[in-house]
Amino acid sequence: MIKKLMYLFMLLPLTACSGQAMIVSDDFIVHAFKVGKADSLLISHQGEYVLIDTGEEDDGEKILRHLQSNNINKLKALVITHYDKDHVGGADSLVNALDIEHVYVPNYESDSKQTREFLQAIDNKQLVLEKITGISELTVGEVKGEMYPTMQTMEGDNDHSLVISLRHGDTGFLFAGDIEAPRIAELLMDTAIRMPHTFLKVPHHGRFNEQTTALIEAVRPMYALITSSDKNPEHDETVAALEAVNAHIFTTRKGDIEFHSDGGEITVRED
Repeated sequence: MIKKLMYLFMLLPLTACSGQAMIVSDDFIVHAFKVGKADSLLISHQGEYVLIDTGEEDDGEKILRHLQSNNINKLKALVITHYDKDHVGGADSLVNALDIEHVYVPNYESDSKQTREFLQAIDNKQLVLEKITGISELTVGEVKGEMYPTMQTMEGDNDHSLVISLRHGDTGFLFAGDIEAPRIAELLMDTAIRMPHTFLKVPHHGRFNEQTTALIEAVRPMYALITSSDKNPEHDETVAALEAVNAHIFTTRKGDIEFHSDGGEITVRED
């Protein structure tokens, strides 16, 4: 069973009411969108925003509405972890509508319809596509971390996922894209990435493989986010592995979720 924890606390909104000044939170915030079995996460700190993935094609407008309703018209960065349609699908509409400083992508090619539309939008806006070929810095506000590409030739899209590690004070956040067993094994052997992390975006929507338990035991998250749906739920074996390390497990099935870090503790709000 997935454990549900509700935290009752007062949250500063990202913005004030219309016509009022922006309220900038000192919290590092991860906003996970409910986009079915797909990924889109908005991370923010001190008025800067980074979007990790964009869901499927129809999700772009929903994400854009959320951003615009919070007076967010500029992204410090857009990160496409890999070119699966449930990660890059909404990117073209967001690129067309937003001011984006950096666009980070993995170093491989895809000819999918959604990727072609994304690349056309990048070209139309005359943006520079920054391919991540080695460990690269990612910052949002004063929160710093790294993007980790695969250093091998991998089969398929999933194992080309960029893995992102960010730290805010004593809290660590690991976003694992859709990595599968070969890439997890590579990641666990990488001495450059510091484990554990307080938060884990569970890879590949909670699907279990022979390396899933090893990853969870290495990360030992207090909080685990699974981007799944009722139609495509996470695997029971993944849930069991997370429960074995006493992780508090959250899914995006019922609505958006926010994780707030003050640098010492994480609090959670569910829609």
